[in-house]
Amino acid sequence: MKREVLLGLAKLLEKEAKLARPDVEPGEYDLDTVVHLHVSGTLDVAEDELYTPTVKIPWKAVMALFLRYAGCTREHAMASLVLAMQAALKTGDSAAELVSALADVEEAEALVQAGLAALPVQPRAGKVSVKELEVAEVSATPRKSKRAA
Repeated sequence: MKREVLLGLAKLLEKEAKLARPDVEPGEYDLDTVVHLHVSGTLDVAEDELYTPTVKIPWKAVMALFLRYAGCTREHAMASLVLAMQAALKTGDSAAELVSALADVEEAEALVQAGLAALPVQPRAGKVSVKELEVAEVSATPRKSKRAA
């Protein structure tokens, strides 16, 4: 099979599989089917590109380190952390407004993200688009089960 066809099929079938998953009950399925497909259309593969890697800030580690750097003892840190978690659960997203009166967390995060922008760029493979690609099942033939023999 040509690599272009394989790439296009993989991209299309990934989408179809996600849509089909809710309709398949949990269990084990024996599969032994020959499928004939007709693939037609256009596969668009973009040029490789450079990007600046980013990170998701690990907030639990940030909190633990912040408490240590702030000089909190284990007992005081634990009590403060429990109170903070309870307050955050009660206030939800509006907790950020309460914190902004003490420290500008978003400004601190922006400073960290700005530092990450200075990281060297990395290459990544170009995106694959299958918008104009179609796959039609020509036939599917169940094979005789080996267990039935």
